[in-house]
Amino acid sequence: MMYLNPLTMNSLKQYRNKTKMFRKFLTAMVAATFLVPLLPANAVDKIPDQTSLTYSIERKGSKIGTHSVSYDFTGENQIAVDIEARVRIKMAFITVYKLDHSSQELWKSGELVKMTSETQRNSSYEEVDLRAADDHYVVETDGETVLAPRDLVPSSFTKTDFWIDEGTKDFMLLDTLSG
Repeated sequence: MMYLNPLTMNSLKQYRNKTKMFRKFLTAMVAATFLVPLLPANAVDKIPDQTSLTYSIERKGSKIGTHSVSYDFTGENQIAVDIEARVRIKMAFITVYKLDHSSQELWKSGELVKMTSETQRNSSYEEVDLRAADDHYVVETDGETVLAPRDLVPSSFTKTDFWIDEGTKDFMLLDTLSG
């Protein structure tokens, strides 16, 4: 029988936490690799007149998925945003990477009020739930609750004035795939 001293157990916990953080970072970087080409190159003056935008995601000239953003102007200064992404990477007819992502955001007067997202990445499943509180956001993911500042911007970049060119913006980015 092997006994672990508390120092060894703390080291194991730190290693597991670092490994988990590294996996999340790596996953975010892989997702960003696919989504970065979808971002507009120039600032715009307003939200597009279209209520729905759909992009093809390509890798080495071949379509590997789609990314759709739908806007619903639901009321006075209120916008509901639905986001869907589907990616399949195959090698020799075998799917080696699969991503299904769905996110809903509610914006009121340019402020994010609520966001929910569900992501199925290969065999892992993650949910993110965000809601506005008095002077902060409450973000729930993987059974953890975190308080975040109100300058938080979802990585979907659907903030209504985000692409309007007003100079440098300071903000904190929330990964909508995994929190």
